[in-house]
Amino acid sequence: MTDNPYPNLGYNPVPGVPDDVAGLSNRVETAAEAVRETNDLLARLRNSNDEVWRGEAGDAFRSHFDATLAQDLGYTQSSLERAVTVLGEWNTALVGFRDQAKALDQEAGVAAAEVNKAVTEVQNANANPDLGLANQVFDDPAALQAAQTRLNAATARVNAANTESPRVWCSPSFLGRMGRSCLRSTTKRPRPRLSGWSSITVTTTTASG
Repeated sequence: MTDNPYPNLGYNPVPGVPDDVAGLSNRVETAAEAVRETNDLLARLRNSNDEVWRGEAGDAFRSHFDATLAQDLGYTQSSLERAVTVLGEWNTALVGFRDQAKALDQEAGVAAAEVNKAVTEVQNANANPDLGLANQVFDDPAALQAAQTRLNAATARVNAANTESPRVWCSPSFLGRMGRSCLRSTTKRPRPRLSGWSSITVTTTTASG
């Protein structure tokens, strides 16, 4: 089994090898040329005025020649020549399609890297230990303010990561392995979200005297 030359797309959208198509076209062209030469020769043999074969033997040949054979050879020649034309057109198109597939594969690779980066950012943002500051009690206003600032920054990072990741997953350039399930992924698969601490602030207590 041939390896997929477009790993980032996840499949080969352009099966076929231009060299193989060109080789087949050359073989068909050789067959077409042989039939063409045969047709030309038979046409001359059937012509009593052609110098290629005159006399009684030539006349006897022409009187017994099956016209259906000449017609069938004509159809064969036309079919082979048409096949050569079609194979040539396909070879040209195949080369262009492969170039396009290569470009799309490169774009998909870049997009996949962006997705991996976005997923990592979401995971890192949710793993920030500063998120654990929620509901902690501080009796020092300065410590309270510092903790609140850190919690706010951690929350903002999670919000930013959660906003960015769907944009990357469904970006127009992301046409590779995950592209076809993009809508399914963003609507059915739970995306990382803020836990309850998104609306919880750090609290403080006042010492009683």
